[in-house]
Amino acid sequence: MQLYVKSNKVAYSSAMSAVAVILIILGSVFENCTLFLLAAASFLMGVVFRKFGLKMALTASIVTVVLGLLLSPNKFYCGTFLGFAFYILLSESIYERRRLGKAVSKLKEWVLKSALFHALLLILVLSYRLLTGAAILETFSWLAAWSSYPVFGIILFIVAMEIFWVIFDRVYVFFQVRYGHIFIKGEL
Repeated sequence: MQLYVKSNKVAYSSAMSAVAVILIILGSVFENCTLFLLAAASFLMGVVFRKFGLKMALTASIVTVVLGLLLSPNKFYCGTFLGFAFYILLSESIYERRRLGKAVSKLKEWVLKSALFHALLLILVLSYRLLTGAAILETFSWLAAWSSYPVFGIILFIVAMEIFWVIFDRVYVFFQVRYGHIFIKGEL
């Protein structure tokens, strides 16, 4: 019986990873809905967490990133997926503690989520110029006009990311409440 349970975990997690890799690849094909597809791929890692726990979800996330790096034409999307997946796994860890009766206040939950999101955002901002060669982009005339107002651009970027964070978090909670049970019970 133990062998069946482990093989079931591996098979289910592998299937979720395969679907997540397909979504990452589709993000490279359909550029206008990349964030939606990457978010959907990371939501699947949350489903794996709820079904099998943190260890399997981390394993599935790492497998998805490795396969995404091998198969996806746009390798940067794998890093974005990994950031989304880490955020989802933290969110699921908090939910799991609350479900087991270990009190986690809403304030502490939002502080933890906020700290992770902002740490990931800081990594993104600091590595952006290094990884993308953004100095070349700054030579374009329309971008050069905005670079004369760096404070405005930074504030606009921060506000946009804060709005994105709240929407991403609320959509994930909605997804788990509305559709999570379908994946957990295997009613696909």
